Amino acid sequence: KVSIKSSIDKFKRLSDRADSEPSISNIRRLIDESKVLFDEEINRIAQAVSGTKERPRIKDVETFQIKNVAKKAFLETEDDVDEFVQDLSKELKKAIKNEKRIRIE
Repeated sequence: KVSIKSSIDKFKRLSDRADSEPSISNIRRLIDESKVLFDEEINRIAQAVSGTKERPRIKDVETFQIKNVAKKAFLETEDDVDEFVQDLSKELKKAIKNEKRIRIE
């Protein structure tokens, strides 16, 4: 089992690395690492508090960047907005049907 202290230590090491990192691209990579670590820890906590010997079903996380769903750089009309909302809804529902947890960015 992983202790809470161990989890905190992992996040602290990531934070320390980010504090001393001059490269923006490396900082972005560290942000991604922290998201993965966060998801792992949430899953570990869910397993620990489930109260059963069986491992609870933990959903994978799918990250949505809203700008990647948009077909246009700018929304200028109500029809543009309606199209964007429909496309976004379709993508989010597809992820839910695939039993994913959704992170919005």
